[in-house]
Amino acid sequence: MKTFLKAFGSGVLFWAIMFSLVSACLDWYNRYELAKVSIAISSGVVAILLVYFLRVEKIKQAIVFSLTWLAVGLVLDYFVTTRFNSQIFASVYLWLGYGLMFISPLLYVKLKDKKSVWKK
Repeated sequence: MKTFLKAFGSGVLFWAIMFSLVSACLDWYNRYELAKVSIAISSGVVAILLVYFLRVEKIKQAIVFSLTWLAVGLVLDYFVTTRFNSQIFASVYLWLGYGLMFISPLLYVKLKDKKSVWKK
C-alpha cells in the first residue's frame, strides 16, 4: 500500500511537472514539431529522475509506478487538459510521452544494476 501511495503522489507530481512544462513552452509547442518531440522525450527523463529520487529498486515497484502514473496522467488529462485542448488525445506526441513515461521506470530498474560497458 505504501508503494501505491508513493506512486499516486508522484504521479500527480509527474503530471503537474509535465503540464507546467508544456504550459511554459506553449507558444513553441504549438509552432514547432521539435518542441513536441522534446517535451515527449522530457517525460521519460522526468520519469527516470523521479524513480531515482524515490529509490525504486524492484521491478514490481517499477510496474506499480508505471501503471499508476499512466492512470493518474490519463485521468488528469481527461478532466483538466481537455478543457484547454479538446483534441489532446489525438496527439501522437502525447502518446509518445506516455509510452516513454511508462517504460522509463522499468528500464531504469532493469539497467541500474548492470555493469557499465565503458568501465573496466
